[in-house]
Amino acid sequence: MQQAIQESSQVLVQRYQELLGSGQKRRLLVGVTGGPGSGKSELAVSIAQQVNESCGKEICRVVGMDGWHYSRAELDKFPVSLPQLFKSDGHHLLTIALP
Repeated sequence: MQQAIQESSQVLVQRYQELLGSGQKRRLLVGVTGGPGSGKSELAVSIAQQVNESCGKEICRVVGMDGWHYSRAELDKFPVSLPQLFKSDGHHLLTIALP
């Protein structure tokens, strides 16, 4: 997994530098998905840490995405409580913000 982290981090840093050099002020969003226990959290956090270390500042953050695709009305109909339903990390989003 270390190789995937390094390669992904390098690509993201390169893309960040390209966007920064072009003067575009946009966010770069990267989705990480997979089944429960597949290592999404570890992968997303590790990539974000490596990107931030490479850039010398925090430009990358991990945002958990579980449940965000449901409306409030849909969530209220679920037979279990939200903490039980979304206790496993299902989806993550890496965001890179340009200054």
